[in-house]
Amino acid sequence: MGREYREKLEILKFERERIALKEEQFLSQIHKIETESKQEVKRAQTRFESQLLTRTRDMERRIEDVEDKLNHSQDEGEEIRSTNERLQRIVND
Repeated sequence: MGREYREKLEILKFERERIALKEEQFLSQIHKIETESKQEVKRAQTRFESQLLTRTRDMERRIEDVEDKLNHSQDEGEEIRSTNERLQRIVND
């Protein structure tokens, strides 16, 4: 009976070691997944920030273009108004 007990004890030790190994592998996989997830989130955030910066710069350029066109239109309007006033003075004199 002592021999059977020792054999069962050895099997139990082996099973404990196997379970401990599986647990260690599982924790390692969890750590790896967490690390990869954090890296993926960081890459996505960096990509988003880059896209946002690019779009912001594009919008600023477009705003500047529109402001330039507005200023140009105002200058043309002022020239037309001035020309119109001169023509009216000539016609009225």
